[in-house]
Amino acid sequence: MAIVMDTALLVKNMEEEQKTNVAELLEIGITPTLAIVRAGEKKDSLSYEKSMMKKLERVGILCKSYAYPEDISKEEFYQNVKDINHDDSVHGIIILQPLPKHLQSWDLNYLIEPRKDVDGTNPLSIGEIGMCKIFCEPSTNVPCTAESVMRILDHYNIELSGKDAVVIGASTVVGRPVAFLLLNEEATVTICHIKTKDVKKMCKDADVIVVAVGKKGFITKDFVKEGAIIIDVGINVDENGKVCGDVDFDECIKIAGGITPVPGGVGLVTTAVLAEHVINCALKASANE
Repeated sequence: MAIVMDTALLVKNMEEEQKTNVAELLEIGITPTLAIVRAGEKKDSLSYEKSMMKKLERVGILCKSYAYPEDISKEEFYQNVKDINHDDSVHGIIILQPLPKHLQSWDLNYLIEPRKDVDGTNPLSIGEIGMCKIFCEPSTNVPCTAESVMRILDHYNIELSGKDAVVIGASTVVGRPVAFLLLNEEATVTICHIKTKDVKKMCKDADVIVVAVGKKGFITKDFVKEGAIIIDVGINVDENGKVCGDVDFDECIKIAGGITPVPGGVGLVTTAVLAEHVINCALKASANE
C-alpha cells in the first residue's frame, strides 16, 4: 500500500516562513504585491483568482486584480501589462489563462519581465532551468507547478539520482520544466506526449511518474511498477462533480510506493510556491533600492 503524499505539513511550513519574511519586508516599508491580470469574466478564472488571493493574502501578500474586458485589443492589453512591469509597487505579475484567442501569440510569453515573472512563463526564465546545476544558480523563477512537484519529492526524501523518471505531458508550464528539474537531480528522464506510441510501456519500468495530461483516471495500475512514486498534477471533475486527478487513485495506491492525492497534493504546494516567488521578488527589489 502506497504512502499518501499529503502536502498539508509542507505547505504549513512554507507559509510560516513566508509570514516571517513578509514581516521583515513590512518593517522596511515594503508590502510584497502581486498583480493578477485577466481578460474577460470566465467562471474558472474568477474562481482561481479568488482562491489565489485568499491564500496569498493569508501570508501578508497584497493582491491587485487587473481585469480587462474580453474584447480588449491586443495592443491595449499588451501595453497595460508593460505598464504594470514599470510599476515599482508591484513585485510579481501573473496572467490568468486561457486568454481570448486574439490575445494569444508567441510574444505574449515575453510580456512579463523576468524580475517580475513569478510563474516562470518568460522563455528566459524557462531557459535558465536547463542551464542550472551545470553553469549557474537561477536568477529567475521556475514555473510554480513544476517547482511544486520537486518540493514534494524533496519533502518525502525521494532519491532521484540514477532513477528512471517518466513525465507524461510536454507543456511549457509543467512537463518540460519538470523534465529539466528531474534531469538536474541526475534522474534519467523520458517525456511522453500525445504522439508517444506506448505510454504504458514507458511507465512500467519507471521509478517516478509525473502525470499532467488532464484526463481522468489516465494512469491505472497497469502503468505502475511495484513501489513507484506517482505525482499527479491533473485536475479534472468527474461525472459526480468531484475533483480528481489523472491517476486512478484507488487502483494505484495498492501498488505504488507513494502517490499524491487530488485534491490535497500538487495544487496546494503550487499556490505556496507562487507566494514564495512574490516574496523573493520583493526581497530582491528591496536589495536593489
